[in-house]
Amino acid sequence: MAVSFFVGMWRAGVGGRAFAGKAAAIHNVRKERDTYTIWRQSGVKGRAIVHFGKHMPVAKTNEDLLKRLSKKAVSEPGAKALKGLDNDNYLYAAMRANYIRKILGVIPDREWPKVKAKLESGTLFKVHDDFARTWMDGLPLRVGTLAALPPTRLSNFG
Repeated sequence: MAVSFFVGMWRAGVGGRAFAGKAAAIHNVRKERDTYTIWRQSGVKGRAIVHFGKHMPVAKTNEDLLKRLSKKAVSEPGAKALKGLDNDNYLYAAMRANYIRKILGVIPDREWPKVKAKLESGTLFKVHDDFARTWMDGLPLRVGTLAALPPTRLSNFG
């Protein structure tokens, strides 16, 4: 576990980042998990993502799925190699594959009190007034309201 943490941190460093190599495109997917395939096909590595919604799809998944995803060519949404990847764990799998190095989750304002209460009942997140943060396998995860997004310039976001 410690070795994978350090290897993951090295891969997610500045030298481990890769842009898609072409203009960004907007994709319409049937299932959120299909974005995993799009990221894989585009060749992105070590990118930050802003996820909008009251649900954060970062449930840990089993090592067998992660090994299968790393070995098999996943060429289209719904491919057999994706069996077990779902709308609850695709961001976690993308983090482990080094497609994502940081997640900023934007929770709708009206949902934040419920999400905050749920996070406060656990021990994983350090919860503040309008955001919460934690680390998952050595990578940062921050959730909160839109107003709680950290100030940044777009050129520094990626």
